[in-house]
Amino acid sequence: MDARLSCGLALLAWLSAHPARAETEPAPAPAPTIELVTIGSGDELYEKFGHAAICLREPAGAHRCFNYGVTDFADGAGLAWRFIRGRQKFWVDEESFDHMVAGYERDDREVLVQTLPLAPAASTALVAAIEHDLEPAHREYIYDHFTDNCATRIRDLLDRALDGRLRSASQRESPRSLRAVGHAGLASAPLVFALTDFLLGRAIDGPATTWQAMYYPAVLRDQIATQLAAPAMTVYQRHGPPLDGDGTRGRRWVLMLALAFAVPAMIATLIGRGERLAAAWAALWLATWGVVVWTLVILSVVPTLHYNEVALVLVPFDAALPVLGAARRRTYARVRVAQLGLVCALVALGVLHQPLGLPLACAAAPLASFALARAPRLPR
Repeated sequence: MDARLSCGLALLAWLSAHPARAETEPAPAPAPTIELVTIGSGDELYEKFGHAAICLREPAGAHRCFNYGVTDFADGAGLAWRFIRGRQKFWVDEESFDHMVAGYERDDREVLVQTLPLAPAASTALVAAIEHDLEPAHREYIYDHFTDNCATRIRDLLDRALDGRLRSASQRESPRSLRAVGHAGLASAPLVFALTDFLLGRAIDGPATTWQAMYYPAVLRDQIATQLAAPAMTVYQRHGPPLDGDGTRGRRWVLMLALAFAVPAMIATLIGRGERLAAAWAALWLATWGVVVWTLVILSVVPTLHYNEVALVLVPFDAALPVLGAARRRTYARVRVAQLGLVCALVALGVLHQPLGLPLACAAAPLASFALARAPRLPR
């Protein structure tokens, strides 16, 4: 048989057994469209800071969303204790886009969507990361409001899919501290706004990067819009009254309450009578704050609660004010006022970073009254 004929027959046999790969292997499935969804503030306290989710719009029509902010909010006391101890677990959950938006519409919370212009490879990597997080072994994480929450989880997913470009472009200093960023969500909760001056420590004060500020969903949305040229489109607009206002008025309320505890001390020291009763009234205010702040500092491992400069201002030892005699009470109050003056100096020198004005005022008013009390006259 002619050699060329033999080779031709052999090639024909091989092609029959091995059809062309392009004809048998399906083409890769097109990557889904990635969407960032941010939700505005709500009426409940845990809704004040907004929320974020990431969604996949499949070419076949499925529209799946992934929410990293799921936990059991019904367990009030247990929830608070686990937050203090840094043990509160959150997890990622999946739901359809329509179902998710309908829930926020019922709560009358604004919903905005950004379509992210990601390359197919980045979209594929992002989907793989989300599927990894959905596995039972990986779906839970320990929540931290400022460093590991629903927004930072999505921020980190996007950054990894973009090979670190999101983070590298966000290292400039934020114009606001992390505390100031969070204050935006508390404009409609002025009392809570004021309480943060007492309960949240120095970890959220001082310089912060834009990357860190993206813990707040609205900042994440703005940075994604800027860096990826992905404008936000409103899907649902809140119909109720705007959740804004002057959150700082809560500080005025607390200051007036502090004065209510300080005025009896001022009057008692002026007239020279009823000082012990006034001291008991003032100690109720001062020592209660001291116990609350020191308890959080001692028990919590969360940096925002553990490193709290207010512990230098409000101390539980003020409970001794009504127990001490007049002379010793005056000496104790003078020592405390001197200590508060030292704290003011450390603030002025930049050693202390927290907004300590309100706690200092709340402590100084009653203590200064006892410090300036006149010594009782000795009988002749």
